[in-house]
Amino acid sequence: MEHAATVICADDLKSCAEASWSAGCRPRTKSDLANFISLEDTVAHLRSLGLPEEGICYVIQALNSPPARKVGGAHQRSRVGEIQSFVQSGFRVDPRAATIQFESSSEHDFAICVSAHPSTLFLIDQPTTVFAPWRTPAGRLHSYQHTPDYLVIHRDKVVVYEVKPLEALTALQKESPHLWAYESGQFTYKPPHKYFGELGIVHQVVPAETISWIYSENLRLLASQEISNSERDEGSLSAIKKFVAKKQPTSLAAIVDKLHLETGTEILRAICDGHVFVDLQRCSLWDPENTCICITPADACNVGRAVEALAAAAVRGADVSWVTCDPKHLPLVGIRYAIATGMDPAEFSGVSKFGKRTEQRIKKLYMTHGIRGLYPNWDKCGRKPTFTSDDIEFAGARIRTDRGSPHHDSVQQSYASYKLDVAQAVSDGRALKLVGLSTYYGLWNSRRHNAKDAYGIGGKRRANADSAYGDPSVQKPLCTLPFQVSHSDHCHLPVLCEESERSPQLSSFLCHKHKEILAAVIRFESPSAATLGLLMRQCVRKHGYLSRYIYHDCGSDFLSKQFCIAAAELGVSLIRRPPAKAKAGSEIERYHWTIQETAVKGAAGYIPAVKTMRGTSASHQPKNLPKRKLRDLMIDLNIAMAWINDGSAYGDEGVDRIALRLRSEELFGAQGVPCDLDFRFYVYTSPFMKPIKGKTETRGAIRWEDRRYYSPVLIGKSIKVSALHPRLDPESGGSVMYFFLDGQWHTAICREGLASAGRSVESILMEAAHDHEARGTTASLLPLHEAIEISRRARRATDEASSIAASSQTQPRPVLAGEYQAELAMSTEEGGRNSDSEQAHPSAPHDDTAAGPPEGSTSTDWEDVSELDIYEGGAQ
Repeated sequence: MEHAATVICADDLKSCAEASWSAGCRPRTKSDLANFISLEDTVAHLRSLGLPEEGICYVIQALNSPPARKVGGAHQRSRVGEIQSFVQSGFRVDPRAATIQFESSSEHDFAICVSAHPSTLFLIDQPTTVFAPWRTPAGRLHSYQHTPDYLVIHRDKVVVYEVKPLEALTALQKESPHLWAYESGQFTYKPPHKYFGELGIVHQVVPAETISWIYSENLRLLASQEISNSERDEGSLSAIKKFVAKKQPTSLAAIVDKLHLETGTEILRAICDGHVFVDLQRCSLWDPENTCICITPADACNVGRAVEALAAAAVRGADVSWVTCDPKHLPLVGIRYAIATGMDPAEFSGVSKFGKRTEQRIKKLYMTHGIRGLYPNWDKCGRKPTFTSDDIEFAGARIRTDRGSPHHDSVQQSYASYKLDVAQAVSDGRALKLVGLSTYYGLWNSRRHNAKDAYGIGGKRRANADSAYGDPSVQKPLCTLPFQVSHSDHCHLPVLCEESERSPQLSSFLCHKHKEILAAVIRFESPSAATLGLLMRQCVRKHGYLSRYIYHDCGSDFLSKQFCIAAAELGVSLIRRPPAKAKAGSEIERYHWTIQETAVKGAAGYIPAVKTMRGTSASHQPKNLPKRKLRDLMIDLNIAMAWINDGSAYGDEGVDRIALRLRSEELFGAQGVPCDLDFRFYVYTSPFMKPIKGKTETRGAIRWEDRRYYSPVLIGKSIKVSALHPRLDPESGGSVMYFFLDGQWHTAICREGLASAGRSVESILMEAAHDHEARGTTASLLPLHEAIEISRRARRATDEASSIAASSQTQPRPVLAGEYQAELAMSTEEGGRNSDSEQAHPSAPHDDTAAGPPEGSTSTDWEDVSELDIYEGGAQ
C-alpha cells in the first residue's frame, strides 16, 4: 500500500470497466423497456451470483424504495438534475423510463456510460442508506452512515458505486487514513467496503477523472429518437460497410458525400447496431470531419489510441503532429503507440505477437522523436520529402511565437515575419528552404485548441476555454449539438401596458449550442407551472420537439412537482444551474438584456432602472405617462427575436442560427424529444388544480368555484374530486378540465365557459400547429435598433393619420385608443374570461408588413396573425 503523501495523478488511476467503451456498448432506448425482468427472475439471478439472503434483501429493498436522499443543496457548485434512463430500476406493472438523479457532471456522465454497457441489468440512484461499523483510531466501534451514488446489477456481479473527483479523494485519504486507502490505482472506503462485501456486493469508488465525457456525449448523440427509431435500409447499410472497409478510417461527412446520402442518421444507426465501429471513448462523433469510423472494433480502438496521443501532443505544444500524419496511418500509429507505452498488442490487434527487435525499434523511435517517430515511411516509396524536419521546425518556432502572442498576429502577418526570419537565417549560413503559404496555413491550423498558445493570449481562463481535452469539471460542455440542452428562465420586462396594471413577464427557451430562441411566452402573472406548460406547447407547435435537457435555475416553478412530473412523462431531463456560479446562466441572461435594450427600451411605458422615483416629478413618472399597447410590445418583441435568430440584429457579423441548426440536423438528425400535439401532451402540460373539496355530482359534474365541468364518465358516480387529480387546461380560459379515473385521463368541459368565450371543443382539444419559417455574437445591435425604430415610427404615423381623419368627420367617432382597446378585448375574450398570457413567436419580420401597416389602413385593421400569432392563454 502506498504512503498517504504519495502524489497521485489521473494517469495512475484505474478506470471503471463498466463505464468504459467496448464493442457491444450502445445507448438504451424505449425499445429496451420490453425486456424488463420480473421480481422472481431478479431474485433467482441474485442467488446465482452467490449473494446471501441479507444481500438479496438489501438489493430488493433498494429497488422497491424511493431514493434515500434528494441530491443538491443551497450551496451546490456542480450541475444537479435528473435524467431519463431506459435501464430497469424497479418492478413497475407498466414499464417506463426511470428518473436517475445526479449532483455533478461526473455522476451524470457515469450514469449514461454505465447504462450503455451490455452487462447492466438494473440501475438506481441513492440506494438504501447503510450504517457500516468501523473502529476509530482510538479503538472505539463507530457506525458510519453511507449512501452510495448508484447501485447497479450486472450479469456477473452487483456493485454500488461512489463517484468523487480525485482532489476530494486525495483530501479524504490524507485527513482520514483509517477510513480511506489507495492501492494499485484504486481508492477504497473501508467501512462500506467491508459492510457490502459481507452482503456479497462490491463497493467501488470511481474517480471522476476516469470517466470520459467524450464517451458520454457520444452516447447522448446516438440516443436520439430519430436515430434509434429510423428504419434500416439494407441497401444503404451494405454500401456504408463496403465504403468503410475500403476507406477506413473515414469520417461521417465523407460517407454522406461519397454515397450521396440525405442525412447521416443511417451511419449513426450502423454504429449503434455494431456494423461499423468508432472508439466512442476517445473520438468525438459531433465533428463530422473526424476520421474515426472503422470496420472492426480493433481498428477503431487503434485509431482512438492514436487520436488521443496526437491530441495530447498538440496540447503539450507539438505543432506538426496533426499535419504530418495521414489519417490512413492512424490504425498503425495506434498499434505502435500501444507497444511503445508497454501495452500488450494481442489485446487490440490481429497480430498475436511482435518480434522483440520490432518492439525495441518502436520504443527507441518513440523515445527519440515522440509520436512523430511512429509514423510509417513506406508510403513515400523512396521519394525524398519536400521539406526537411529542420524546415518544418523553423516554421513551427515562428508559429509558436505568434500563436501565443498577446498581440493576436494573423497567419499572414506571421508568414511575413517567417519569410524575413528565413532570409536572415540563410544569410547567416543555415541551409533552410522556405515552406509555401498553404503548408504554413496547415501548420498554423494544427495548433488549434493549444492550451499553451491560449494561455499566452488570454491567460488561464482563455486556456481553459480553448483546450480540447480539459478538466471535465471545468471544461465539459453542456451539449455538443442543437436541441440537446435549452436554457429556460423568466424576465421581468420594465414596461407598463394599458391592458394590465402588472408588468409583463417574458419566459423563454434558448438553445445552448447556437443561442437560438426556441419559444417565448408573455404573461401578466408570476411564473408558474402553467407558464412552463404554455412554453412547452409553443416549442412543440413551432418545432415538433422539446429539448432533451432543460437547464434552469432553482425557481419554485421549475422545482415544483407539477413541472417535474410533466418533464418525466414527456421524456425530458432536467438540470439545475449551480446557484453559486453566476456564469452558468449567462446565455439566457444576455438574451434577456438584449430584449430589454431593443424591444422594450425607447418607447412609451418604459420604466427606467433607478433606485427611487423621489427625484422625478410626478408628471414624468412612468405610471403617469402614456402606457404602451400590448400589441405594439408584441410587434417589437417578434421583430427582435426573429432578427436575433437569423443574425440580422448584428449586421454583417451576425450568424444565421436557424441555418446552423438545420445543417446539424441534416447530418445528425433532430436531437430533441419528438412530441405530438395529442390528448396526452395537452394533459401533461396542464397544471394540477388546487385541492377541490367535495365529491362529484351524480349528474356527472365536478363543481369548482361557480362552474360545473361535465363528463359522461362521471354520471351516477360520487367520487372525491381530490382523488381524480384534476388539471386545468391553461389555454381554455378555465373551460376544460382533465381528470384521472380507471387508469386513464378523461375530459370534463364547462359548456357555459365555452359559450361565453366563443370557442368549440375541437378548437381546444385539436390546437393547430403553428409552423412558422423562422430566421436565424459579439457584434453591434445597431441594425436591430434601426428595424424596431422604423416599425415604431410607421405605427405612430398611421395612428396620427387615423386620428386626424376621425376628428375631421362631422360626427366624430369615439377615441381611436378606446376602439383599439375594444377590439383587443374582443380578441382576447376568445381565449377565456380570466386570460392573462400572450405567446411571442420568434418568427419572421423581414417583409414590409413587419415595419408597419399598409398605407391607408388603420391600426385596428392591421391584424397580421401570421407574424405575431398572439392569443390569450387563459392560465389561471
